[in-house]
Formats: sequence, structure tokens, C-alpha cells
Amino acid sequence: MAEPTRVDIAVVGGGLVGLSCAHMLCRALPEARIRLIEQHPPGPVSTPASSNFDARSTALSMGSVDMLQALGLWSQICDRAAPILSVQVSDRGHIGRVSYSEGAGERQPLGFVVTNAVLVEALNQTSGYPNLNLARPLGVEKVLPRQQVVQLSLSNGGSLQTSLLVIADGANSQLRRQLGIGATADDYHQHAVVANVAFEQPHQGRAFERFTAEGPMALLPLADPAGEGNTAALIWTRPDRELAACLAWSEQQFLSQLQQVFGSAVGRFKRVGKRDHYPLRRVLSEEQVRSNIVLLGNAVHSLHPVAGQGFNLALRDVQQLVGVLAEKAPGLNYGDLVLLQEYAERQQADQNRTSLISHGFNSIFSSEKKNLQLIRNLGLLSLELLPFAKQGFFAHMMGRGQSQVQPEFMRIARCGVQGE
Repeated sequence: MAEPTRVDIAVVGGGLVGLSCAHMLCRALPEARIRLIEQHPPGPVSTPASSNFDARSTALSMGSVDMLQALGLWSQICDRAAPILSVQVSDRGHIGRVSYSEGAGERQPLGFVVTNAVLVEALNQTSGYPNLNLARPLGVEKVLPRQQVVQLSLSNGGSLQTSLLVIADGANSQLRRQLGIGATADDYHQHAVVANVAFEQPHQGRAFERFTAEGPMALLPLADPAGEGNTAALIWTRPDRELAACLAWSEQQFLSQLQQVFGSAVGRFKRVGKRDHYPLRRVLSEEQVRSNIVLLGNAVHSLHPVAGQGFNLALRDVQQLVGVLAEKAPGLNYGDLVLLQEYAERQQADQNRTSLISHGFNSIFSSEKKNLQLIRNLGLLSLELLPFAKQGFFAHMMGRGQSQVQPEFMRIARCGVQGE
């Protein structure tokens, strides 16, 4: 039997988190041999994602934008991203509402919204990293922890040994299960119905978070090729019991129901694209590091999409991990347990806070209990009157209450592996 191939770091999962992790590792650790393993082949090249009305989207905090700039990728994305210039939060059927923006006149963006296809297109530009090997389509059949390494049995019959295994294969992580790492789940008994919608009035960079008794509804501004600024990404929380009826609605029925729940802030809704849906649960892994192993992204914490902080938190996790490795790892095993525990300890407060915010928002604002309705409406009204409290509230809601890009990572990333 042939000897297994050996690398320093193997990343399993070629989605947004896995690709971002590979970029950061290559920049910060140019001496490390890195392999990215993804079981699915790259998607076909078709029409530009910016013109695809059905494209799924992600909201990026300004910290995430800083990271993409440090990696030299933002220039490929920015022209196809829509800035979030203000956020409006309201509670349907109640007077509580609050809005927030930064700066006077030319307002500063609070974040950006970009289609996932555009993000993946930029993140797939990995040819400039001589220390990265991209292996796809390739699956991992079995994970065998050994002394100071992890051995992977691959779907092509080969095997691979790595000092550090990064697991980023999603919320239903097969590798997490195979390793016997448990996870706790809070089932919200809700589904997110996601689609792009068009309406009469320009969105003007406004993002909306509208809370209803059935769960939150978000409307995020999108860039559109025509430049009319009247399209947005909709994330509409629906109870499980009502999902089938919602999906069965005709386009006009869907738009009518949406109008009734959302209101007239952007005028009349005129069009809805392809409707997708997925179940909403908070899934938290009971472990995120073991000797030579670290879990990232939805494999370690899958959150409710309210405030849109799942991917942004994952990027902060990656930044923290890469910062620790760049600072501490030279001369050490990249998978040294003490090293990985230090990463987990540094990032724990951010993870806990972000998880509680998304979980708490959904629980409090979905409740029909009169005392909670009163408390949340008084809270929103008081925020409108207290600028400092409002600023702190939206800093956390937009994922900006935490440290952004780690200084050590920023310094190394800007140097890069190409001397730029």
C-alpha cells in the first residue's frame, strides 16, 4: 500500500467558509502545505451572477469587507455589491420601531449585500498560492486521529495525513458525527423562505428587519444591472405548519401576503424570483477543537439568520484561528492542542454573544406574550431616543460590536505571498 500523502493543513469543505479559510491560511502561513478538499465539482460558468434575479445573497459586515480587502478580493466584488446605508427595525402591529445610519450627508456603509455566486467566484481565485492544492471533486470517507496527525481516507482510494484538519463541511457535518462530537440543537419549528423581490420605489440602501408573531422578516438591498435599485433579498420566517401553503402560493398570492406583512415602505411589490427554503435551528457543537482538529462555520455553530451574522462570525473565527497560528505556530505542530485551545478561548466571548443575540431576537420578537411585547416595544422606542444605546444595539446587530480583523492577520495578509 502506498504511503499516505502528507500536508500541514487540510481544509475539508469548499464553501464560503472553507474557501475563505484557505485564502487566509495561504496568506498568513506561506511556508505551510495546504490542501482544500471539496466533494462537489465547481459549478458551471453561466450568466453573470449580478444579472441573475434568483441568485442567493449574503450580508457582509464591514469587518468582513476589511478582510476581503486585505486578501485583495474586494476589488472583484465591490461593483456588484449593494451598500447597506441604513437599517430599520420594526415590530408588526406595534408602535415600536427604530432606524440607524452612520454619518451625515454621505452616509457611511454599515455593510454590503452580495450574491453568493459573486463571493464564490472571487474566492475561487486561488491560482496565486503556490502552497495550496485544490482537490475536487474529492470526498473524505474516514477520519482516523493518530499521534500528532490525522489520517484521511479519500474517495479516490488514496489517503492523506495532516497536522491540522479544518472541518468546514456545513451544519450537517458528517465528519463531526464520525468523530463522535455531539451537538445541541434548538429547533425553532420555522423555515426561512428566501427569494429576491422587486418593488416600485428605490431601496436607497435601506435594510429592513421586521419582526412578526411568526418570526422575523428581512429585506436586504441588492445591486441590479439596470441601476434602478428596486430589488432586494427577502428572508421570510414561516412556521413549519404554514410552509406548504406559502410555497403553493402563486406569484400574485405571495406578493399580496408579503405586502400585507411588510407594509408599504418600498411601495408595491411587483415580482418575486425562485423561492427556496430551509429549516431554522440553532446547532452548537459540543466541541470545536481536539488535538489536530478544529471545526469552523456551520459545522461548529449554525445560527438563526436574524441579523445575518452566521457567515460574518465564521470569518471572525477564521481570522482568530489564523492569527493564533501565525503568531504561535512557527516551529510547532499546527494542530497542537494547546494552540487550538488558545484560539477557542480567545473567540469564545464573540461566539457566545453572537449566538445569544440571534437566538434572543427570534425568541423575544416572535413571542405573543403581552409582557414581552410591551418590553420589546418600550426597548425599541427608548433606542430611538438614546443615541449611544442605539449605536451599541446596531453595532452588535450588524456584527460590529466585536473586534474586526485581527491586527496580526491584517499585517500578514497585506504583505501576501506575492509581495504586493
